[in-house]
Amino acid sequence: MRIIRIIGVTAAAVAILMAGTQFRGTRARLVPVLQAQSGCSNVSLQGSYGFQLKGTIVGSGPIGGVARLTFDGAGNFTQTDNVTVNGFPIVPNRPGSGTYNVNADCTGTQTLNSGGQVIHTTFVIAENGKEVFDVVTDPHLVITSVGEAVSSVDDNEDDDSSPFTCSLKTIKGSCATSTTGSILFAGPVGAVADVGKITFDGNGGASQTTAVSLNGVIIPSRSSLSGSYRVEADCTGDISLTLPGPTGTITSTSRFVIVRNGEELLMINTGLGRVLTGIATKQRQHPRFW
Repeated sequence: MRIIRIIGVTAAAVAILMAGTQFRGTRARLVPVLQAQSGCSNVSLQGSYGFQLKGTIVGSGPIGGVARLTFDGAGNFTQTDNVTVNGFPIVPNRPGSGTYNVNADCTGTQTLNSGGQVIHTTFVIAENGKEVFDVVTDPHLVITSVGEAVSSVDDNEDDDSSPFTCSLKTIKGSCATSTTGSILFAGPVGAVADVGKITFDGNGGASQTTAVSLNGVIIPSRSSLSGSYRVEADCTGDISLTLPGPTGTITSTSRFVIVRNGEELLMINTGLGRVLTGIATKQRQHPRFW
């Protein structure tokens, strides 16, 4: 029962992380993202965001997850999250809610209530409210998260206030993808990293080819044998890939949140014993003029 309670706390922490500062769990950047806004308030966080969290629960193990949060612009938010602690099974779309407060300097704090647990975070807003970075501030939780707006209007465009919805076609095309984390049990145990391409056909079919490192043992090219995906109108979804294994096939499943108007996916592997977070970003072919 204590393990289950810890997992609940961890998941809540992850959720609030994600909520508290719209994760930037997307592509890594080598320089800080500058805040363009001259002043912030609770209105600076308004609408839906996807979050990705990573970290450790001291005395328990690694944690990873994704969440979708909706801020009302007045200091309140709701969320659903998919979080794993130490490879234990994810509770799909676990609900939560809470409050947040944004300071004029674009920093802020957040309190999440989920499953009877209360989690606190501190965050910083960037890119005019399109991105958030946060850290859990409760004892024994060493967790950070990055959040990105599910949809946003360019600064030079007029907002038509129409709700952004997703479908299978929202992520149609090829994406560059990368995953990091570890397998703790129920498989070859060790640190994992991969990079490659995943392709969505717009009709629910998916395929993937990646180069994989498992504890430093390299698989130069591993291609899926089959795959499928689902997308909900709220821009969450899941993917299932059948991969070749040493003694047969392996089914790899993940949950995701679509952000940046369909340009990026924040992912968490939902397999038993896995704490693996990933990102998939659409590839673009731009014409060259030289």
